[in-house]
Amino acid sequence: MPRGYRGIILALFGWLILAGASPPTDQNRQTQTGNQQAPSKPEPLALKYAPYSGYDPDPCYKHPDHESADLCAQWRAAIAAEKTTGLTIWANWIAGGSAIFSFISIVLVWLALRQSDASLGLTRDALEHARNVARAELRPWLTFTGFKSEEFSDGIGEGGRVYPGTGVQIQIMFTNSGKTPAVRAAVYNEMRVEPVSAPRPTFQAAMAAGWESTVGPGMLGTGTRLIVMPEDYDAMRNHTSVCWVYMYIEYYEPGDYKSKYTTENCLQISYAGIAVDPSGVETPRFSAIPEGAQNNLT
Repeated sequence: MPRGYRGIILALFGWLILAGASPPTDQNRQTQTGNQQAPSKPEPLALKYAPYSGYDPDPCYKHPDHESADLCAQWRAAIAAEKTTGLTIWANWIAGGSAIFSFISIVLVWLALRQSDASLGLTRDALEHARNVARAELRPWLTFTGFKSEEFSDGIGEGGRVYPGTGVQIQIMFTNSGKTPAVRAAVYNEMRVEPVSAPRPTFQAAMAAGWESTVGPGMLGTGTRLIVMPEDYDAMRNHTSVCWVYMYIEYYEPGDYKSKYTTENCLQISYAGIAVDPSGVETPRFSAIPEGAQNNLT
């Protein structure tokens, strides 16, 4: 085939190809534009709204407008609060009752504590009383027992003066009736002869320094010898005078020199006549009346 025909054939073939392809349309343009993934405009917020999920299924919470749903929720909350007012009042009554019961419990506890204190006080008093009773049973007790007398003739007084006639010696006796020794026991005696009509004299204890002794349980102790001169003794035998004898004793417990005990007594001694024993020996008889303490009997 001549070279000129080839060119014509190729030109016709190309034209047919171009004629078979469709021309660009608006749809094709949109498709091409979509294929290029152009960014789209954001949708309105109203289109993205979704009801509150997970809450009460009441339609109030599913209102398409959030403000209306919130207002509905607030209204229902107010109604619920009003309904719980009665429960709040009951809760207040219960709280008030609890407070009253708490106060009563506190008062009862306080009364119980006071009763406990009173019981403890009674227990302490009982223990103290028991201790004092035990101490009183065990301590030494020097008590007045009596006196002894002995006549003498032609007594000698101060300065060697001789008192002719018959006098009498009187000596007070006491006993430790306790269960422990009385240590550092000091005895003071004093005597006065007064007319029968005279009142009882008052004696003042004046301990003699340096004269102390120990008197064991059940042991007998004696005071100093007191001498009634013949003229006073004659007045006693004539029942115109009486003899007053005062005794005062201080003593302690062994090992306790802070607690001092004292015994005190005053005797009124009168002449009661002559006693004759089976052998014919005559001895004077006296009667004694204890007049009690003068100062501090303990």
